[in-house]
Amino acid sequence: MEHAAGSLLTKGAVAGGAGVMGALVIAAVAPPKTRRELFLHAASAGVGSLTFGPLAVHILATLFPSMLSPVTIEVAVPIYFVVGSLSWGAFSALAQLRNIIATRGAEYIAKKAE
Repeated sequence: MEHAAGSLLTKGAVAGGAGVMGALVIAAVAPPKTRRELFLHAASAGVGSLTFGPLAVHILATLFPSMLSPVTIEVAVPIYFVVGSLSWGAFSALAQLRNIIATRGAEYIAKKAE
């Protein structure tokens, strides 16, 4: 039982770490404004990698069975890395959308109230 828990913890750490590394690459290209924002985006990339990474690995292994037949850690880590990078972008886009709606929505409501 201890071996299974350790193995699961290791897989989670590798998946989350790969996602965070993907986020840091994106942060180098488009740096966030604050450290808090960097932490939140990196955390969202790690969580996105843990959540959607296994699904992406399964889909890719199904689509390309000859290339990904034995799904090993060497195959999964780059996929988690890309999923983490994409999670950074998705959560950044949602944060931007929230800010736009908050700003323009208030302006729209103020115009309608006049």
